[in-house]
Amino acid sequence: MAKRHLVEKIRDTAGLRARELDELECSDAECFFGELPPELLMRVIEETDWGSVCALSLASCSMYALVKSVLRPMVQCMDREVPLLRWRGAYYLELKHYETYPTAEPLHFNYSQCRKTGVNRPVASTVYCKVRIDPDTLLVHTGDATFARSGPYGWAQSCGANENFMTYARTYACDRRHSKAGRANVDLRGTPFAIKSDFHHSGCASAGEWAFSNKRQVLELKGGGHCGWACSELADANGEGAMKEGGWHLQLQWADE
Repeated sequence: MAKRHLVEKIRDTAGLRARELDELECSDAECFFGELPPELLMRVIEETDWGSVCALSLASCSMYALVKSVLRPMVQCMDREVPLLRWRGAYYLELKHYETYPTAEPLHFNYSQCRKTGVNRPVASTVYCKVRIDPDTLLVHTGDATFARSGPYGWAQSCGANENFMTYARTYACDRRHSKAGRANVDLRGTPFAIKSDFHHSGCASAGEWAFSNKRQVLELKGGGHCGWACSELADANGEGAMKEGGWHLQLQWADE
C-alpha cells in the first residue's frame, strides 16, 4: 500500500495527466519509474514536492529513500562511488554545469553542431543534459541522446548527421576546403570527471582544432571541411558510419588524476 500510495501521490503532485499514464500500470515504485518516458521522469524529479510525500507516513518516508536510490543511486565507478541516474538498465551522468546555468544560452555547454555551405546557422544542433556512462570503464556513449534535445533547425544528409541528433563531442561541416565551421563543447565541470580521449579531424579537405581547459574538464572543438569532421580518435578509428551513429567513443578519467 505504501508503494501504491507514494506513486499516486507523486502522480498528483507532479500534475501528470491521466492520458500520459494510460500504459503505466505499475504500483511498484521502481517499476513505475522504470516505465516513465524520459521527459515525464524529469518532470517527476523536478516537480514533486518530496517533503509532502515524506510527510504522508513513516512508510512513505522510507519509500522516499527507495525513490532516491532508484533515480540517483551511488554507483561504483571503478574504485569510487558516484551518483548517477539509473534509467532502463543504463547509467547517465548529469552535466551539472548545464543545470547550474539554466538561463544561459544552451549552446554554450555540451552541444554538437553541423554546418553546411550557404547556411549561416547550424543545420543540425543537439544539446546534451545527461550522457550515458559505463561505470566500469568510464567510457561515454556518444550516440545516446535520451537526455538531449535537438533543433529547431532542419536536418540535412550532407551533414552526415543521424536523422534525429548530432552525436556528442563531434563536429561536422560541409562548408569549404579546410573549414572549421562545425562546433562542439564538452563541459564536465561539477562532475568528478575529465576528458582523457585525444581528438582528430578527418574527411575531405578537413581541418580541426581543439582546446582543453579547467584541467581537461572543458573542451572546445572546431572542425569541418568539404566535407569533414572532428571527433575523438576512438570515434574516428571506428569509421565514419560508426562516428555518425555514435558508440563508446569518449574516454573519461578522474578529474583529480
